[in-house]
Amino acid sequence: MSIAVGTNSDVLTEPMLFQISFGKRPDQYSAQKSQPLDHGVGFREITRVELVSPAANNPSPELQAVLETNQLKLRIGTEYFVELGFDGEVQGQQVDFRPGLPLIISW
Repeated sequence: MSIAVGTNSDVLTEPMLFQISFGKRPDQYSAQKSQPLDHGVGFREITRVELVSPAANNPSPELQAVLETNQLKLRIGTEYFVELGFDGEVQGQQVDFRPGLPLIISW
């Protein structure tokens, strides 16, 4: 087994990119290897991952390739943080964990 590391690993304004060929969605594992998927809050699926960065206007070719998969969004902001959306965000709820944690969760 190996973990491929993106060649942008020296770009400190971007997330470190890596890929594991053996990874799967948790709901795709066999019954023997599956883990409980019921979340205490009721979340089922991550439907949005958005990185906010002051350096978002000039992504490296490696990060640009990830963005082109449409699994991740990048937008410019005054600080670094991550926004995660669950289940299409249909409930219209949100928790902002900043400044303690650079994270906003919406569902």
